[in-house]
Amino acid sequence: MVNAVDKAALETLLSSANATLATAKSSDDGTDISPSSKWVSTEIYAALTDAIADAQSVYDNSDASKSEVDFAKSGLSAAISSFNNAKQNGTMVNAVDKAALETLLSSANATLATAKSSDDGTDISPSSKWVSLKFMPHSPMPLPMLRAFTIIQMHRNLR
Repeated sequence: MVNAVDKAALETLLSSANATLATAKSSDDGTDISPSSKWVSTEIYAALTDAIADAQSVYDNSDASKSEVDFAKSGLSAAISSFNNAKQNGTMVNAVDKAALETLLSSANATLATAKSSDDGTDISPSSKWVSLKFMPHSPMPLPMLRAFTIIQMHRNLR
């Protein structure tokens, strides 16, 4: 009569390996993974997946020897360790929805097209809209920023 090999430790390690696999995603460089998630290279991910498959095969083999079980445990432990050591935070930059800004910019440009420019408004008819784009030397804002700010303020005032 052949004594059955104890596979309880291998079973526990398989469960741990599958749980570990779920803690990170496979990626080439992490740019497709959110910063709140972990990733490993496709090679590291495949190495753990292969080690799980190999260990599962030994676990399912009723004729597996103690040395085969030990070898499967060793390989799986090494793959889990490599996987955990390779985990990194994702580096994906979330796309910004610019629709609201584009709508506001379009509206501001339309408003600007209907307004006249003046230093102080004295040369503009009272029924016309006007805006001053005069750069103020004491202003800490650069001219392009000042213009954008003026357009936005003018748009708000014309609502």
